[in-house]
Amino acid sequence: MSLLRTAILLAMLGLVGAIAAGFLGFVHPAFDLFSNFRLHFSVALLVLAALWSFRCSKAPSIVFALIGFGGLFSCASGLPITSYANTPAGGERVYRLFAMNLLWRNPTPGKVLEAIGAADPDILYLTEMSWQLRQLNESLREDYPYAFRCAEWKTVGGSVILSRLPIKKGKDFCGDYASLGLTTIVIEGKEISAGVVHLRWPWPASGPRQIDALVPRLERLRDDALIAGDFNSVTWSHGVTRFAAAGGLEIARGIGATWGPALVASNLVDEVPADRKPSAERVARVLQWPAKLGLPIDNAMSKGAVRIVSTASANPSSSAS
Repeated sequence: MSLLRTAILLAMLGLVGAIAAGFLGFVHPAFDLFSNFRLHFSVALLVLAALWSFRCSKAPSIVFALIGFGGLFSCASGLPITSYANTPAGGERVYRLFAMNLLWRNPTPGKVLEAIGAADPDILYLTEMSWQLRQLNESLREDYPYAFRCAEWKTVGGSVILSRLPIKKGKDFCGDYASLGLTTIVIEGKEISAGVVHLRWPWPASGPRQIDALVPRLERLRDDALIAGDFNSVTWSHGVTRFAAAGGLEIARGIGATWGPALVASNLVDEVPADRKPSAERVARVLQWPAKLGLPIDNAMSKGAVRIVSTASANPSSSAS
């Protein structure tokens, strides 16, 4: 067997192992880490299977291709290919929610305002709302008079809910490090549990432990709820599905990828003289993986009287949107 054939075969076997490991998140959070890259592993396996079929025997390539397609199928809930049957009945009003991770040092808050203005939402779920973005917060408060906030720590910023609809205080909840903020929004006389999420990364980071801590509170959600935010885990992961199951929530489908990794020069602005500073866009992201080819880590969930009619991912103006 040639060196190239051996390399392709070993790569395919490794990808099969990684795809399989991603289904074992219920055993240990370490396995769930693999599920976050299942889509990309599956695409890579299909490419290698096609290459193998041209250079080698067809039978193994068919087996590997079937595994790749199976992996893709299991990721369907996070891909922008799903339409909803929740068509509003006559006389029903549709409300809009806009959720975004702002990135605590967002260099282009004006673009965030433009995106929010274009969407014209009734409710905003925003995470990493830091003191550097206080002017953005003040601008939004003019149009969204009702507010709820969970504080983060140090410079990262907290999670906020801004609303044109009344917020009823009294049974609010804030998880550690703003992992989950819960308040009550009154919509047409009905009290809805509104929750903004900002979980940490999966294992070995503390995201799974945060979910463990939140499960008892999720089990006491109101009958009607709308939860959304930055889960830092993909739609089909064990962590996200466990979060939803604890609250009796249905995960929204079809949002699509919202985040791609970037090489960020965070201190470049401070090191360049004021009269020679490069553009904010250039400073913020030296190398950016296209978000549309990244991971669907921003998710929405609902239950009860709250029915999601449609979902969409905005153009990235932050770490995730």
